[in-house]
Amino acid sequence: MAGVNTFIDHDLSRSHTRIGVGAEYWRDYLKLSANGYIRASGWKKSPDIEDYQERPANGWDIRAEGYLPAWPQLGASLMYEQYYGDEVGLFGKDKRQKDPHAISAEVTYTPVPLLTLSAGHKQGKSGENDTRFGLEVNYRIGEPLEKQLDTDSIRERRMLAGSRYDLVERNNNIVLEYRKSEVIRIALPERIEGKGGQTLSLGLVVSKATHGLKNVQWEAPSLLAEGGKITGQGSQWQVTLPAYRPGKDNYYAISAVAYDNKGNTSKRVQTEVVITGAGMSADRTALTLDGQSRIQMLANGNEQKPLVLSLRDAEGQPVTGMKDQIKTELTFKPAGNIVTRTLKATKSQAKPTLGEFTETEAGVYQSVFTTGTQSGEATITVSVDGMSKTVTAELRATMMDVANSTLSANEPSGDVVADGQQAYTLTLTAVDSEGNPVTGEASRLRFVPQDTNGVTVGAISEIKPGVYSATVSSTRAGNVLCVLSASSISWAHYNKR
Repeated sequence: MAGVNTFIDHDLSRSHTRIGVGAEYWRDYLKLSANGYIRASGWKKSPDIEDYQERPANGWDIRAEGYLPAWPQLGASLMYEQYYGDEVGLFGKDKRQKDPHAISAEVTYTPVPLLTLSAGHKQGKSGENDTRFGLEVNYRIGEPLEKQLDTDSIRERRMLAGSRYDLVERNNNIVLEYRKSEVIRIALPERIEGKGGQTLSLGLVVSKATHGLKNVQWEAPSLLAEGGKITGQGSQWQVTLPAYRPGKDNYYAISAVAYDNKGNTSKRVQTEVVITGAGMSADRTALTLDGQSRIQMLANGNEQKPLVLSLRDAEGQPVTGMKDQIKTELTFKPAGNIVTRTLKATKSQAKPTLGEFTETEAGVYQSVFTTGTQSGEATITVSVDGMSKTVTAELRATMMDVANSTLSANEPSGDVVADGQQAYTLTLTAVDSEGNPVTGEASRLRFVPQDTNGVTVGAISEIKPGVYSATVSSTRAGNVLCVLSASSISWAHYNKR
């Protein structure tokens, strides 16, 4: 006899439902069957295991049951079963396995049709096993008790004609699959951006904590290896970003797992930290020209001063490797507010220049500023990663200060005759704004008579540091007006003849 069957199993106490489909082949003293089990209900809270959910597990089995024709009281059965899932309780809720299977063997002895004694053993994966002994009472309604106690009736039940009304051979117990309930859940932003050295919130959100939050475990090996830090407690955590690495990868992965007070763990979450720049501190970063923010220089075309940029982060630590990130802008405004950038530079009127930066020590970058040959004001702006600093150089035709410098004429003794031989001595005492002697100006100074007819001006010499002199003679009697000039600066002095 062959047949198929379909069952719907429903557990009233747990509200689990599954569908069973089977096929059978029976004959005298032998029964063969195969069954498949398909769940029809989803996850539900488990009453047996705290913080777990359960549902019917999908699976199947094949069975063979036979009896000895000579001894119909003795029988044996063999079954192989397979179920699927990550945590299936084939051997019970406390012995959950992934995709478990088992082989079961059982022997039976039926002294009378009403009673059956059994002994069976189930062997599963990973050494799981189960041994059972049983006593089964099989009472058939409508059949006399005498017949159910008659040993001669046993053979009849082993024949197909006597067993065609027996129940289908299948697993009527719903095997359950379990999973851990999500009792703690956290989230992180997809991306965090900041400057090197900055301390930023990690944006941790604890959206579920049934048993409270105990701790959060962080993993960020590459970030920590570069000097970054993760600090905090509870749900408040911060990351201190490592230094920006120009020309290198500045992306770091940070992951976290949360633990509750009962040892449950959340799913691992991850965020990406991107360092967008060096994170320099404007207060701790300095730009100086010869150690100052504003200086005066001689517009002689060859005077040079060091331009130094010192980069520091918020902790005062040097920011290195930024040479290629430094941008400079040199603006020159000559006397008369004419921007020389728009003019063609000539040999006699060259504009100032600025050299390339080099990192002379950790976080210290140096360039050289060279003056041009025209007086005016040079403004140097240095920008790094969105931060700018400015210094100014006043380029002067001479470093002499008009208010502090003096010009005098010394008359010779006796009458001065306009014979071209007797002469006045003109003396210039040149000092700067601080009163310091200005040396080396002899070649730049000129004594120019207003009326050159008969007037002779001798060569200017520096007789001592900052003191310059020249003689003036004339072959024409009268007053001589001499103008001392150093490019745009001039003094006038009358000499009487």
